[in-house]
Amino acid sequence: AVERASAGDEAASGGPTIKVTFYNDCHGYQGVMYSNDWRQKGHKVSGSGKFLEVPFDGTLPCPLRITFAATLGAYLKCGENDMFMALEFPNPGHYVVRIGGAGAQHVRLKSVKNEDESEEVDVDRHLFTRYKDLKKFMEGSVMPTTRYLFHVHAEGTN
Repeated sequence: AVERASAGDEAASGGPTIKVTFYNDCHGYQGVMYSNDWRQKGHKVSGSGKFLEVPFDGTLPCPLRITFAATLGAYLKCGENDMFMALEFPNPGHYVVRIGGAGAQHVRLKSVKNEDESEEVDVDRHLFTRYKDLKKFMEGSVMPTTRYLFHVHAEGTN
């Protein structure tokens, strides 16, 4: 079993970890962060400033997968095309994710940054047209080949 930490706990392994802290910048809803496998106890935290931390020691069935939702509201969606969105963190580190939106039915990703929020961090962003595909992804399923990839080249990145 993968050990999960909630806000205030330290990682038990002492080795490298993946830690994701989230902040909800919208006061219209309480944010929730889910990780794979989201059906399991301890794979969900509620409230801005909370985090999930897992050991980076090969015990995860796949890279850490994260998505967000509003309590009694919608799941995270891409604001450009209204597709469900989840993030995948393949490398150890401490990440800070900010979500926002116009209310409980409009949960949007604002940023993914390093621990001190001084720079954007590259993580995989997965988009799904159907909730059932997001659900399979968050349960840790091996997903079919992607339809297409796109690369964003930004000034100041390597």
